[in-house]
Amino acid sequence: MLISLIVKCSRSFFCFSFVLLSASLFAQSGYEYQPSQQDESKLADSKNKLDLWQKEQYKEISGKDYKEFHKERHEHLVNKIETGYYIYDDFFYVRLNKILQKIIASNPNYTNLDNTEILVERSVVPNAACYGNGIMVFNLGLISRLQNDDQLAFVISHELSHQILNHVDGSVKNKIDYLDSKEYKNKIKSIKNLEYNNNTVYESFLLDLSLKSSGRTRQKEREADSLAIVLLQNTNYKLNESLNLLAILDISDEPKYADTIDYKTQFSADSYEFQDAWLLKRNGLAVQQEYDQELIDSLKTHPDCDLRISLLEKNFKLPPLQKHEIESVFKEVTIHSDFELIHSDLLDGRYGRVIENGFVLQNYYPDNDFLTAAIGISLAEIYFAQKNHSLRQFVPLPDDDYNMNYHRILLMINNIRLSDLKKVTLAYYNKNEGIKSTSHDEQNEHLAYASYLYLKLKNSELLEKTKTDYLTLYPQGFFINKLKTNK
Repeated sequence: MLISLIVKCSRSFFCFSFVLLSASLFAQSGYEYQPSQQDESKLADSKNKLDLWQKEQYKEISGKDYKEFHKERHEHLVNKIETGYYIYDDFFYVRLNKILQKIIASNPNYTNLDNTEILVERSVVPNAACYGNGIMVFNLGLISRLQNDDQLAFVISHELSHQILNHVDGSVKNKIDYLDSKEYKNKIKSIKNLEYNNNTVYESFLLDLSLKSSGRTRQKEREADSLAIVLLQNTNYKLNESLNLLAILDISDEPKYADTIDYKTQFSADSYEFQDAWLLKRNGLAVQQEYDQELIDSLKTHPDCDLRISLLEKNFKLPPLQKHEIESVFKEVTIHSDFELIHSDLLDGRYGRVIENGFVLQNYYPDNDFLTAAIGISLAEIYFAQKNHSLRQFVPLPDDDYNMNYHRILLMINNIRLSDLKKVTLAYYNKNEGIKSTSHDEQNEHLAYASYLYLKLKNSELLEKTKTDYLTLYPQGFFINKLKTNK
């Protein structure tokens, strides 16, 4: 069980202003993206910290189930560290942990925080979580939506407060103790012994437990909010940015960008005729973006953000929530987060997401080589996956629950014939000559791999030479394993 900061509120003016800010912020070209490079020494230090925390805490706990929880949590995090889920670089990792250490150093009364650490996960979900063992995880999807270090500091303080207050381990232990209690066992026994309606009674009992747990979680979130402000009062971070942070996350269930992608325009070419039917559902209807606000509200697992903002304003005399622009020094953080998410999706084979988000960012960076290459790579990989009958390993079936842009590209991939998909992919390459070039330097790995796939599509006699050149130029490249297994 994790205590997470996924907060929402009904400050509607903020939604509109944030969309406008995103458009104005990124209405520029020329961002030279280079993927974050893993620092193996930082990764090793992180594992050592985690091992040390586990060793120290494990010997102090008792109970088979509680020890099993500690063991499984440790193994889960170690596995994610070793498989590359987290970014250990000088950009995200160092920035967030500097803020963390500043907050800890400013609050010397809180001890046993020496091995506390923030890990940055390659996830689009705008979320942060405290694991209860000194590890806090921040998703790129959260970082990309923020506006300054003050907002980062509040989220860090909030998660650190869960750690200080022992919310995670305390909640787990309380649950384990209850499931092992006479009260629980007697209740289950009495339900089993009922002559009629035992299933209904059992479901009612579980619902009651869930509601009680939800209430306790809400209380813990308020406690973490309050302690976060107390911690920040000893720093020079702006306290009222906590309110802006909560308002930003209110719209976190919606896409960050409001752009609608015109796939017909993007994929039209003289060499074939784009079929409108490729973008239609099985019933022949076009996709429409719909929001069920009642459903969205019903899925909230944290207190209403209105209440949380009101409590912070009241208890700490914070100025009212105000509209506010992203700080210029923080712009690169959000931009790099967006690009890094596309890069991560590309490496993980989420090619539909790469195409969707790549086209969105191309509205703001129309001449960006990385985005062009990422889209070209994804189209080619989808073609080869469909040809090899392995498409579902990379691309899910269309679903009305997806946002409109993603739903429509999934429909196109699902509806298009293999021969037409090849035409679409080759046309995209021909429209973007740069990703066909076989001459690259060490800064253009994505272009190099895109050109390799183009030659593979064309069944070119230059394919093997291009593959050898790639392996020579990028011996530790991102696509090494794909190239070595490609026939």
